[in-house]
Amino acid sequence: MSSWYRSVAPGGSASSCSAGAFDGNHVVLVSPATRLVGLLRQRWVDDPICKLTGRWEYEYVLHRYASKFKAGIGFGAFLTRVPKAAPAPLPVKLYPGATRIYRPYARPISVGAGRSAVVRARLTRASAKVGTIANGRTSFLLYQRTRTGQLLAGSRTWYGNRTGDRWLHSSAF
Repeated sequence: MSSWYRSVAPGGSASSCSAGAFDGNHVVLVSPATRLVGLLRQRWVDDPICKLTGRWEYEYVLHRYASKFKAGIGFGAFLTRVPKAAPAPLPVKLYPGATRIYRPYARPISVGAGRSAVVRARLTRASAKVGTIANGRTSFLLYQRTRTGQLLAGSRTWYGNRTGDRWLHSSAF
């Protein structure tokens, strides 16, 4: 399991470990995973200070060991997964003359009824048609804008994707 309980039992030095004894400052990782042996519950524990491999230990034994060092045993639990670091955003490959849109967004396509917006590979009507997006859809994320493309419907503004190889004219919005 990804969640782990942590129990801290202060005592002697952090480097003092003896086989099977809880005789120093320890941080013991106790997994929420359990198993029953007879009618007694065991938990998977790992003690990284002592460099021992993990093992199954009875809960009453863990409680007894920790009680030697602190009357009130404290346990903490992470009940949800620890979040992974957010991946670095993929770089935007700017088309020559384009400006980056720092907060990419999707705008709904707004063309005539029954029509679709044409996605082009370059900033001209003559360039390759690489796809279409139906009226009302918002599946195209806008990462960059340029005002140097072919003049269509009175505008030279084109919007591009992250890699700069898919373009929609502003008349599609």
